[in-house]
Amino acid sequence: MASTVLNAVSERRLRPIYELLDNGNYKKACHETEKVLKKQKDLIAAKVLKTIALHRMGKEEEAFDLSNEIAMEAPTDENSLQGLSLYYKEIHRTDLICPLYENAVRLCPGNEEYLTHLFMAYVRHEKFQEMQRVAMLLYKQHPKNPYLFWGIMGIVLQAENTTDKNLATKMYLPLAEKMVEKHVTAGKIEAEAEVKLYLMILDLMGKHEKALEVVNGELGGKLISDIGGRPAALLEVQKKLENWEFVNEENKKLLKQKPDVWNYALDYLDSLFHLLDIERGSLNEENNFNEWAETSTRLQEGIQFILNLITEENALLDWKRRGPYLLRLEMLKRMKDRFGNLRDSCFGPAKQLCLEYALDFSPKPFCFSDLKPYISLLSDEEKIQFLAELKDQQSSLTSSEMNGVCDENLKSEIMKKKAKEIQRHVFTVEAARYLGEHEKLSSSEKFILAQDFLQKHEAGLKHG
Repeated sequence: MASTVLNAVSERRLRPIYELLDNGNYKKACHETEKVLKKQKDLIAAKVLKTIALHRMGKEEEAFDLSNEIAMEAPTDENSLQGLSLYYKEIHRTDLICPLYENAVRLCPGNEEYLTHLFMAYVRHEKFQEMQRVAMLLYKQHPKNPYLFWGIMGIVLQAENTTDKNLATKMYLPLAEKMVEKHVTAGKIEAEAEVKLYLMILDLMGKHEKALEVVNGELGGKLISDIGGRPAALLEVQKKLENWEFVNEENKKLLKQKPDVWNYALDYLDSLFHLLDIERGSLNEENNFNEWAETSTRLQEGIQFILNLITEENALLDWKRRGPYLLRLEMLKRMKDRFGNLRDSCFGPAKQLCLEYALDFSPKPFCFSDLKPYISLLSDEEKIQFLAELKDQQSSLTSSEMNGVCDENLKSEIMKKKAKEIQRHVFTVEAARYLGEHEKLSSSEKFILAQDFLQKHEAGLKHG
């Protein structure tokens, strides 16, 4: 009873100091802690607050010396531990949090909260073996699923970070697998994260067939939070099994539903080229490639699938998604990289494809970063032509259209149009710089260009 009353008194005395620290009045906070310590000289929480106040006042050495004194007293109250942890984080000495909570756990061995703080301190400093030990102690004292899987994660991390790979494959990973399977057999798997950890372990062990059974089984039903859920997890496993036919067909379905998801596009192309390599077999002679390309049903189907996606996108007159257009460029780039001298007839000239993408999407700030990987498809002459045609498309950035316009709706539409024109111009400048056009200019020409950019920047501010 006396202890409870004392704690209440201490809390009442410390509350104003917390408010002073929150408000940035560190000098006043330091003064108030000294007043409290005169009344309760052994109140560790007050010393901690004084440490924080001194640190924020710039008295680093004095604050650190006081923190060492506090640590020697091995505090066990929550306020002192959290306050000292905050101080250690502010001075970037989070390594000192570990011994702080080690002492607290030693003096209060059954305290769940202190054990979890100690576990997180070990996580921060990648002490994987200690993570495992504390997590299993937590699970023994407080049998909750997260604590068990914290321990299993500690084992997995030891496996991934050990220099002895035999130890990883023969001890750590089999132990982790056995612990999860024991929990599965008992029907105690509760969360999606637990299933994901199980799949991670099986992946590290190369047990992809078993992972496939897990995804297709009852546990796979818990895979719901990620984009794609269970189907996405199934695709990952099928890729590991090199079941490219399945991966290809599933990604085609996904692209029809969401043609703008780039991960689906990349997986589709990866699987397609694996299948093409299998079909092509030993046919490596350059003079036979075009003949094979024209007769390959799979290649022609892949090309037609991408063209159909673009045709469907062109039907969206008010809004185009860029995924199918980038997929076409990526397909062409991979074909040239993989097969060398390739006719452009499958999609058309690369210059025309890049120009089409630029004209459709240059009003968006992402356009140049999207297109940059595919500029290499153009020859030196085509790059010059590409820039010239881009510049021909530029509209004047003068504000003459605004003169005499009184209707607010009309003004708004003109402003939107100007903003798109400005962004299109920015894209052209980015392309010109990337292709080396600015490097060819003399010093005086660069100065004139810089002045022009400044004027356009100032003119563009009113358009947002």
